[in-house]
Amino acid sequence: MKRQHAIVICILAGVILFSIVSICWSESNQATKQECVAKTKEAAQVIQREGIEAALKQINDRQGPFVWKDTYVFSFESDTYEMTGHPFAGRMLGMSMKNYMDDNGKPVFQEFVKMVNAKGSGWVDYMHVRRPGEKPMKKVSFVMKVPDTNVIVGAGIYEQPAQQ
Repeated sequence: MKRQHAIVICILAGVILFSIVSICWSESNQATKQECVAKTKEAAQVIQREGIEAALKQINDRQGPFVWKDTYVFSFESDTYEMTGHPFAGRMLGMSMKNYMDDNGKPVFQEFVKMVNAKGSGWVDYMHVRRPGEKPMKKVSFVMKVPDTNVIVGAGIYEQPAQQ
């Protein structure tokens, strides 16, 4: 009987330990707002220093410096709304995103342009599907206009629902 209790206790301890490690690993793989701001500013600096073509090679590279944890930097032109940089949506490159609406009808890229025109940079929230087949979740993206260009760069995170 004591042996069975010991086995049950070991199994429970293992389950608890696995749960704690899973939560910690999950949280460490989620980008933060601070990281989004830093990576967005870094991408803007690369554009200014190396030029848009060199920067886009890095932004569009899935293994590059602008893809980290569970997010990435994207870029588009503020006048044409043409998507120029996105490491996971190659089919959207070259497309106008002007009329792209989130699931609530918000014109997301128009909101990005509005934000940078009003403040130079800032956060925009919208509803977005993380993976096909999932329900839309709230996403917030930090966007900024690259000085002396018509390029807007940004990076965002999904806001997790509050744990109950």
